[in-house]
Amino acid sequence: MIENSKIFMTDNGFMISEHMLESIRAYITKGCPVGSFLQAVIANELTEACLRADDVNIRNLPAFAWFFYDRAPRQCWGSREAYKAWVELRGLEGLNKQNPNPEYESIWNESDGSIVRRKT
Repeated sequence: MIENSKIFMTDNGFMISEHMLESIRAYITKGCPVGSFLQAVIANELTEACLRADDVNIRNLPAFAWFFYDRAPRQCWGSREAYKAWVELRGLEGLNKQNPNPEYESIWNESDGSIVRRKT
């Protein structure tokens, strides 16, 4: 798998483009709403994702599934309810604002999808 700040690519050649990856990261870190295609991916709605994908994303749909399954925090995807709750929470930033102990913050470990607490 190849990954850097611009693209995400699986070992078998499927990729998430820079602009889509930016949207995903903004969703995870800040709870920014995403477009209808990504909403369907996040909600784990395959048919809807296929219907809403553009020509590039339809060919790379496995990369999105793999990314969310393996790299995204579990509580931010899997259903429409999870998507709505994450947006309402405002992602990790909102999670940190709810934090009763300001000496620690929640950070997203993109390499494995975990949310870890670290001392600020």
